[in-house]
Amino acid sequence: MASRGNYYDFREAKVLIAMELSKRGWEIFGFKPDESDSMTDYWSPADWDGIATKNGYVVVIDCSDYIVKSRSGKKDYRRSSNTEEIELTVEIQQKIKKLKEIRQDRGASPAEEATAKEKIEKLLAKDKENKDNSTSITVYYPTFQANPPRMSWHVEKDGVIIAKGNGVAKFSDLRWFDKKEAEEELKKQDKDSWRYEDAEKKLKLHKQFMTFINKIDTAAGSMLSKDGKGFVYENVVKTEYKTENKAVECAGSIKEGQCFILKHGFTGGRCKGYVYRFHEYDGFKGNKYFTAYRLDKKLKKELTGRTNYANSFGFVDKDRFMKWIKDGSIAWCEIQEVKTPYQVTKCVKKQYR
Repeated sequence: MASRGNYYDFREAKVLIAMELSKRGWEIFGFKPDESDSMTDYWSPADWDGIATKNGYVVVIDCSDYIVKSRSGKKDYRRSSNTEEIELTVEIQQKIKKLKEIRQDRGASPAEEATAKEKIEKLLAKDKENKDNSTSITVYYPTFQANPPRMSWHVEKDGVIIAKGNGVAKFSDLRWFDKKEAEEELKKQDKDSWRYEDAEKKLKLHKQFMTFINKIDTAAGSMLSKDGKGFVYENVVKTEYKTENKAVECAGSIKEGQCFILKHGFTGGRCKGYVYRFHEYDGFKGNKYFTAYRLDKKLKKELTGRTNYANSFGFVDKDRFMKWIKDGSIAWCEIQEVKTPYQVTKCVKKQYR
């Protein structure tokens, strides 16, 4: 989840989506109403796990593997979050926001400001009563899977993904959006003003939001492509191959370019499994000497840095080295390029009619 945008943007966008889906008959799981109290500076905003069901279909929004492990098919306890409660909480928040704008520094009279404060207190009391009257109930989440790679939402049924996509976090900009107010701004404001541009931008975003909601809602049936043919998404496990180097034991000798692998640990941090390659150098009075450098994990690059003693095997004493070969502490090897199979799950589109 984390790499797909700002956490707070996703949280606010998901709350808006939950409110809209609840109006359309979706059962919302894991919704927490806003429990903030401005009178005591207590902040506990609304939140939603991103799970809802309708007609056996499950919508999953901004869902990580952690949510799947802790929620999918399991029992949970939450406050009752029916449509009326969700809508009431949001309605009160919007009214309080408008009343807070009625201040003397914005042209209101002292009496008007005082009246606005009284109304805010009444709304807060009503909100508190609504929360106190809500009850804790046992809820069993539906079974679901995490969003496909690089996707922030999907709709599934019986483990098969029906629809998927991106672009959820941007809807957080609609948190305090009022369509009627925005349309009025377009009529009143000059086209070059920032208020006009902001209202125009928000109305465009709201249109995209409703299109997104409709797409989710219509997915609770069958999906149709532009040519009228139906399709679904399903997870397919495929075997793919990756090319990598491996150290394969073989016959060898102390010579330029010969590799060897440690079968036991040695001093200086030289661990079991490390692979080294010999290099031959000219020494004093024409004598030859050998040293060896460790290969990296991919067995492609030699590590010659001096900060790690294990990067070098030091000056090689041939007699001592051959003793290690004979007792099995070291084995000759060569680097071979091999293809290693591995399984990967991919989400693919499949036409069904």
